[in-house]
Amino acid sequence: MIRVLHTADVHLGRPLRGLGNFGAKLRQQVRDTFVELMRKARREFHAVLLAGDIFDSNHPDLIDVHRLLEAVRDAAPVPVCLLPGTHDRFSHDSVYRRPEFTGSGPQNLHVFTQDGPQTFPFRDLGLAVHGRANLVNQGGESPLKDVRPSSEARFNIALAHASIPLASRDLDDEHDYLVRPEDAEASGMDYIALGHWHRFQECFSGTRARVFYPGSPECLDFDGAQAIGSCAVVSLSQGRVEVQRETCGRYLWRALEVDLAAEDNDRRIRTSLDDCASPSTILRLVAVGRPVAYYRLPIDDLEEEYAGRFAHLQLRDSTDRAQDPGDYRTAFIANSIGGFFCQLVEQRLQEGPPDERKRWEEVRRRGAALLLGKEEVGS
Repeated sequence: MIRVLHTADVHLGRPLRGLGNFGAKLRQQVRDTFVELMRKARREFHAVLLAGDIFDSNHPDLIDVHRLLEAVRDAAPVPVCLLPGTHDRFSHDSVYRRPEFTGSGPQNLHVFTQDGPQTFPFRDLGLAVHGRANLVNQGGESPLKDVRPSSEARFNIALAHASIPLASRDLDDEHDYLVRPEDAEASGMDYIALGHWHRFQECFSGTRARVFYPGSPECLDFDGAQAIGSCAVVSLSQGRVEVQRETCGRYLWRALEVDLAAEDNDRRIRTSLDDCASPSTILRLVAVGRPVAYYRLPIDDLEEEYAGRFAHLQLRDSTDRAQDPGDYRTAFIANSIGGFFCQLVEQRLQEGPPDERKRWEEVRRRGAALLLGKEEVGS
């Protein structure tokens, strides 16, 4: 039996500007997670598969180039097979044409650089690794075209940086790189190591070849309710391929919605934040629903209060502010100051010019909140 580590979509050097000051910290963690994976490979695996987008672009910082090369050297003598993806495609200006890769690169690094099928045989392992370098961002051709197994190898693996056809995804057959079930079946491979989509996933059932995305080793964005970086551990024995998901990311990404269509909104928000709080969690909490008329989510105050309890925290107010004026009037006793205030503002809303409507709606909301003691007087 041989054990193979499959990873992809590391995206070394991604700017991560949308995460503010935390972006630089996460960028460093992406490097560190990749380095640790390569060290793990030397101890536990017979080969490593890097299925594209290892760099975020073909113009990475020198620090990221050196970090990759050092990590691959650390994995020696384990062979590392690297397939250019779409971000780091093998174009005329490819990072993989630089002297660091074409000259004195690590002896255990094998980069696919041909316009057509290419094979790296590892006879001591009984393994052959196949692939076709992506030359452009969108190819419109199957990355498994003309890729055939080696009869001399016990195990045949193909790398492909591509999408798979799904009804839920809008894909372009003429431009996207696609791997279809019939492509996998006809390939003659034991395992097809995909990259391009950033979550661990088995792609087809019923095909001879097992086809998997490993996920990014360190997540880089919100996708679904919860995600953490992963890789695929592939065990090949005669007539059998087993694949396991292994967590390798440091940071847990969580996206949470809280419906504020009720009283005690501050308590509900705080309870949600307390339940999720962790120094290794990146949280996006979105307030939805239709809260009582006078409520406004105190984003700045909550982010300042809870920032130290998360790796990174984002709060967003996506509540429905199209309130019925009756919501305000029924909050006050008839003929009270609050009642007269709401009547006066409602009159201005009805009689005033349309371009002032938003301003008076905010006057109504804030005034009602102040009169009900729900909001402090501020600027």
